[in-house]
Amino acid sequence: MADESIAALMERASGALVARDYAGCERLCLEGLGRAEAAGEWATYAAIVLPLQEARRQRRIIATEAGVAFVGEAGGLEVAEGWWVVVGPLGAEAAGAHEAALHAA
Repeated sequence: MADESIAALMERASGALVARDYAGCERLCLEGLGRAEAAGEWATYAAIVLPLQEARRQRRIIATEAGVAFVGEAGGLEVAEGWWVVVGPLGAEAAGAHEAALHAA
């Protein structure tokens, strides 16, 4: 929805947060951040950070409660559907996995 206002976008993000669609909320918040930055709307940008922070906090809680999986140097871990926390020296890989997960959700 290219012509959707930032306010309308954030209404949808709030709805996603209430519905516990944390990946959807994060995706909408990131889009809102991009639009607010491009428009120089810094107060709006700051307001968007709060629901984004809450969506990410909820995702971390869910992933932490699910347990921790470690990937060795050789890989060897089959990634199943669910919530994951990626830690350690996998910085670039973690960023790519995070981006792919947000768009797949």
